[in-house]
Amino acid sequence: MITMKKKKAGTTKILVTATTKLLRTVSGQSKFSCLLAIVCLNLSSVSASEKPDLSISLSTNKTIYHKGDEVVFTETIKNISKNTVQLIDDQCGYGSDMKVMRVSDHSQCSRIECSAGHTLKPGLRPGVRKFLTANESFTRKFSAYITDDLHLAFQNHGTTGFTGFSAGATKAKNLPEKYFGCGQVFDLGKVGHYQVTATYSNSGDWSTGSIHPPMPLWQGSAHSNTADVQVAD
Repeated sequence: MITMKKKKAGTTKILVTATTKLLRTVSGQSKFSCLLAIVCLNLSSVSASEKPDLSISLSTNKTIYHKGDEVVFTETIKNISKNTVQLIDDQCGYGSDMKVMRVSDHSQCSRIECSAGHTLKPGLRPGVRKFLTANESFTRKFSAYITDDLHLAFQNHGTTGFTGFSAGATKAKNLPEKYFGCGQVFDLGKVGHYQVTATYSNSGDWSTGSIHPPMPLWQGSAHSNTADVQVAD
């Protein structure tokens, strides 16, 4: 079982009480030194408890792209904790965990939820469970398409696990079939330099069809490095 380390509610109160009693027994420079040591110890404890369990590396297949190009992302998620963690490689809604920022004005590109929705088979979500031991990682690749009207459209997950796309406008021009569906769509607006980041997060347990998961899913949030995407004419 995975146990998330949380600071107990009474820890601060106990520390303050212990500090007060200790400071009553010393004075002057000794009191200052003692207080400084306790504060440093407490900060060290907080820092250790907030250390992330996962690290994420994000990269692209090249730096400069044009309209009609595919941006291939490689994302590696590594377990940097001492415990085994269970993750989900969620293959539905690619791009939903991404942020795209225009470097010239540091603005976040607006995101369209998807080009077309779809319905899932009951109890099934396209995803693969991953069990990572300490220092183990897994890598996945997915792509996004730069449209003629400068949208960045992420791929769908294919036909596995859902009954079909619902009817509706694509909200982006000239999308190849691979990019029509549940993938997120970002409006770049113009050519230029963009920075892309990814976040892996999970705030609750869910299954890919199994009623009783073999162990709880890791819960928390981890952020990637920045990947550069240059869109040129």
